[in-house]
Amino acid sequence: MPSSTTIAVVIAACVAMAVVVVVMRLRSAPQTTSESTRRQGSRSEGRTAGAAKPAGEKQQDRELNNRLRQIQEAYWTLDREEKEALLAKSLDALSWREKLRLLHLTVLEILETEEGKRQLTATEMTGASDAPDGEPARLCADLVKRLMVKESPFRPRRLAIWQGTPNAVSERPADIEAFCRNASITHLGAIEVIRLDEKGEPRELAFVGLDEIRGAIFQGRAARLFYDDGRQDEIVWVPLLYGWSWRTPNTYDQDGTMTRFRCHVKVEGIENRLAVGIGHQDVVARQQDGSQTLFGIGSVGEIAVGLELDDPKFEAKCRARGLDPAEVRGRFKKPGAAEQ
Repeated sequence: MPSSTTIAVVIAACVAMAVVVVVMRLRSAPQTTSESTRRQGSRSEGRTAGAAKPAGEKQQDRELNNRLRQIQEAYWTLDREEKEALLAKSLDALSWREKLRLLHLTVLEILETEEGKRQLTATEMTGASDAPDGEPARLCADLVKRLMVKESPFRPRRLAIWQGTPNAVSERPADIEAFCRNASITHLGAIEVIRLDEKGEPRELAFVGLDEIRGAIFQGRAARLFYDDGRQDEIVWVPLLYGWSWRTPNTYDQDGTMTRFRCHVKVEGIENRLAVGIGHQDVVARQQDGSQTLFGIGSVGEIAVGLELDDPKFEAKCRARGLDPAEVRGRFKKPGAAEQ
């Protein structure tokens, strides 16, 4: 498991975006793989083979992998009764996590349709890729709109991202500074994690909103999350594949070398259609000029989540980070603050 210490706090005010990025510089000894920027349907780079391991350790790895996969596949299995129970309430009455779970169940319902199954299991890269028209697609679009509002913990957030080995990024600027979210319509501004029990064993799959953390460090599939609401740091497993990828006949959907997108849904107010990611989990980074970059979550070493001045929880988050809200606002207003 990764260990880390907070080394320093660097504050950079991004005036053009009305965002103050508070960067928690974190250290971690373990290594992670790196991966080149990837485009839809392209093969990833930078996968490295580990050194040979003793037989006992290999067996432990297999048992862990099997357990992690079981937990992930169980979550990403359609439960129609659970979906109906959620729909029995009005959408306005659902909590944020209930809305996200309903989105997941609705996407799974789409993947269970004849057209959804065809797109999921297709071996070719061409052909129709829109979600079948109907109530599930319309419900997906409605839920995404609700989950992208300012108050949602699962909205995209401005991140500073360092790619590569965490302990190798200490002195260099972030590789990416942009508004980021998971590239799949199912995840939006959330990190899929598998939580541990008191013995350190995998326990359950959950989603942590980018709005809930101030930063994280990653060591391959393991991560340490630093919360913004007073919760203690948490070590979790981070699945690198989308959970339904195990259902396809394609090796490239399951070995981390490719990400493809199917069952596109048009969401009002969002220029590009959102789609279901298959294969390696991707992150999409959107710059102020509208340009976007896709890269694999496995390439991430560290992230820091920005403080937004118009965030309803701005002052509480400042205090959780040991910062004076008035001082941070002052830094933002100071000329040249973007270079601080």
